[in-house]
Amino acid sequence: MAFLVLRFCPVAFFLALPHQHLLYIEVVMNRSAQFHKQPPYRLIGFAILLFLAGSYSVVRFFIDRHHFTEGTKAYQAKNCPSAISQFDQILNGQRLLDWNDYQTQAENLKIECEAFQAAVAQQKTGKAAEALLAYDRFTDRYQASPLISLIKAQAPSLFQPKTLKAVATPAACERIDALQGKGLMPKTNTVLPAFLQNCGQAFEAKKQFGQAANLYDRFLKSYPKHAEVGRVKMALARSLVAEARQAGAGKIMAPGQSGYAAYGSTLVSIRNDSPEKMRIVFSGPEPRFEELPACTDCTKFQNMVPNACPEKGPVGEYKLAPGKYDVVVTSISDRGVRPFTGTWNLVDGSAYGSCFYIVQKRSIAP
Repeated sequence: MAFLVLRFCPVAFFLALPHQHLLYIEVVMNRSAQFHKQPPYRLIGFAILLFLAGSYSVVRFFIDRHHFTEGTKAYQAKNCPSAISQFDQILNGQRLLDWNDYQTQAENLKIECEAFQAAVAQQKTGKAAEALLAYDRFTDRYQASPLISLIKAQAPSLFQPKTLKAVATPAACERIDALQGKGLMPKTNTVLPAFLQNCGQAFEAKKQFGQAANLYDRFLKSYPKHAEVGRVKMALARSLVAEARQAGAGKIMAPGQSGYAAYGSTLVSIRNDSPEKMRIVFSGPEPRFEELPACTDCTKFQNMVPNACPEKGPVGEYKLAPGKYDVVVTSISDRGVRPFTGTWNLVDGSAYGSCFYIVQKRSIAP
């Protein structure tokens, strides 16, 4: 007699069946039982991986938060080396998610600290001009940075007598007002005059004569009793002549001798026979900057030169030290009038006379 064993653990049932069915049914039932006993390995593996990833992200979050907190404290305390060390712990770490944007914030603050440290390093290595411009850029870009107070404490020391000329680059000189407004320059009145003078010289060296003249003129208006007024006047006159020539000024012939002057001096009389207000610059042993009012009864000559001066306009008389002068005559009221320049050799004890009028389309002519 054959028996079929149905293996349902823990009870076994026995049925009388033909022998040939015994093995088949037992095998089928065993496979069915094994299928239900085996767990879903893929789901379990995925769940484990998800658990591990989540756990790592949570742990990484607290690590990042700790380093960011410590780095921010150091940053607020103006200790950039310590701050950067903390931020690097965040930036060099691996994470699946950047919760709270710690990585982005750490990177931004690190860049800010590195910019500050680069500027400080330039100052320490004697690169005064580069350091000043770096401080200037930093204060523009990071206006709310706690590091600005350090910059304001350090930048004024760049304006020492031994470094003042190096700092006075055209790039820095163009931003004098901005540097003063940011507190990057000393507040004493002893620094700005010297800085203006050095800036004028820097622009002259670059053949930017208009900018040089503006700074020299600012010096004279702001510090009329300064010890360097004489030199600055010479520099201003020199720059105005060079600017006019650079702009293609016309040529003024030397005036003829009209009489005599006191010994040790010369006398120059100039009449303005034009309807425009004129400025006359004498660049030489005794720099002078003079203005002549317009002639109310004069007109511009149209495509013709008069045979003689109309002798209607106001006259200016200028007593000068003898010597060689470069002279510039420009219109103040009409910028479209071409300036004229000339070199005059004024002899001791001599008087000279000249007049100026305007020929339309030919600018100013002597």
